[in-house]
Amino acid sequence: MTKKAGNNFKELIDNIYHDDEVADARITKGDIKIILKAFHRQALKMLKENEEFNFWGFFKIRVKKIGGWKAKTLDDKEIEVKPFYRTYLSLSKKSKDFLNSK
Repeated sequence: MTKKAGNNFKELIDNIYHDDEVADARITKGDIKIILKAFHRQALKMLKENEEFNFWGFFKIRVKKIGGWKAKTLDDKEIEVKPFYRTYLSLSKKSKDFLNSK
């Protein structure tokens, strides 16, 4: 029996724990927490190293470093925009199809 999904870390752990396949495997909430934290660390590491993380069948995140520049405000003060990463997230076709299904 699968519970309704929530939107925070604790609810995610609870929902994974109550997933039929996970329940059959007798995986503990502690194990799930360790795996999710490791996934989080490794996904960020891969994103930083490769500027892309692809979770096949679910989503892809890409980052692109944008150089800084100087600009003027409306009251003519000069400001500096520091370099930053622009983030792009795209869902897979499989995820889009699932979300658009009835």
